[in-house]
Amino acid sequence: MASDIRRIKREIERNLKKKKFTTLKCTIGEYCDVFYAAIDCLPLGQRLPILQGLELYGDKAKSIISCILEGEHIGVITLVMLSDTEVYEFEFESIDGGHRKRYIFAYVDNQFSVDGKFFKDLTSEEQEEFLNYDLDFCVYKPLSVFRKGEIFRNLNTSTDVNFIEMLNSFGNIPIANLIRETVRVVQQIANTCHELFEMSVSGKANRYLDFINNRLVHDHMFARIVYRYTQDEYLGGSSDEPNLSEMYKDESLDISKLKTKSKVHLDFLLHMAVARNNSMGLKLSKREFKMLSYVWFHLLDTYKTFKITDYDKFYNTFKTAFEILCDNKGKYATGEIEVENEEGDTEIIQTDCHKFDLDFEERAISLQDAFVKYLSGDFGNDKKTIQTVTWLLMEFDLESVIIPLDKKRAFTWREKERKLTEQEFKCAIDGENLLWPDAHAAHIDAHSLGNPTVYSNLAMVRKKYNLEMKTMSVTQYKEERMAIAA
Repeated sequence: MASDIRRIKREIERNLKKKKFTTLKCTIGEYCDVFYAAIDCLPLGQRLPILQGLELYGDKAKSIISCILEGEHIGVITLVMLSDTEVYEFEFESIDGGHRKRYIFAYVDNQFSVDGKFFKDLTSEEQEEFLNYDLDFCVYKPLSVFRKGEIFRNLNTSTDVNFIEMLNSFGNIPIANLIRETVRVVQQIANTCHELFEMSVSGKANRYLDFINNRLVHDHMFARIVYRYTQDEYLGGSSDEPNLSEMYKDESLDISKLKTKSKVHLDFLLHMAVARNNSMGLKLSKREFKMLSYVWFHLLDTYKTFKITDYDKFYNTFKTAFEILCDNKGKYATGEIEVENEEGDTEIIQTDCHKFDLDFEERAISLQDAFVKYLSGDFGNDKKTIQTVTWLLMEFDLESVIIPLDKKRAFTWREKERKLTEQEFKCAIDGENLLWPDAHAAHIDAHSLGNPTVYSNLAMVRKKYNLEMKTMSVTQYKEERMAIAA
């Protein structure tokens, strides 16, 4: 078998000496026995298998096999030869036709049936005819990552390839790797994806999300999150064109910083998914995934630093507000609210006024209708994204579920020197002499509980006391030490 693939490779190399690509015919039998193992049929930039519900081999797979059984041509399969310098277990990589290559091999391997018959159920004559079917290949010389993606996109201008699959075709570039490796396990590198996107034990559903990554929907939603972290203000739109497209082409991005920020974002969503399961026994929906992301961006823009001590309380408070806003027969079916008009000014309007529906013909629309429409509509519209949060906050008191933290975390050297002098160089807890090398600046009332880093909240204490206090106040800690001593 090894000698057979070397023969095929030598033939291709001879034909490529004076050309950028060559064509090749081989039967399905030869392809399955020899050629298939030498091809990476699911490289980084290729589309994932299309799922029909939870079925791996759906209508597309069966349609391809049916065409072959009927003797119809299934089109040219495009490959690229891998250079000798590339550390790779394959000789060739798929550029286009990955589904065809995988489905043909899977059918011959009896992994799915067509019209109620597996390959093994065909007559010997039908099997022989199937295995003798000629496949047409186009094979390119070794190409750069960007050129591979460009050829894939050029070949798929009229076929059913969605936008994020096009972006995924950029292949092995830092931003594309960050997106795909965060949301799914990439078989070539056996990475660990973020826990939020983990699959269930059965492998047919996600543990925390009620929607699967069919057609790279997880990639797409996460790419929108990452894009917002490339901006100065986090809450806003994230359109396919030009936003995501330009992000994938931007070679100046700080991938490390984007990875850190987006991980914290996904950690928050994971907490929300766990809280939803705790309170309702349900997984996080796509709509809540999106709205909670907007809320998180708003928190970062508004408070910069904050703390959530009870994620169950946070989610339940959010959920109550969210359902009120989604109930088109509920609280905001009639009445007056504030809304920002197209000029950016705030005005009072009736909730059944058509002014909500800025992109559609005039008609009466409730706040709930507008909220759901804005949330499920244009990802690229900054104004509508911000408006959904504005409406949600009419029912969602964020400061009841977060602790805003002072952006200033540490006291200055001058403040510490002044305070120690003021305390006559004695520890504020034990009253004994305190030397500068052992002195720590403590918040009298803990910063982590939302208390400010201001001079009136400063006490100079012994290092070990500050480490032991954690979230206790200086007064509480001092009283506890006195009680123990007594």
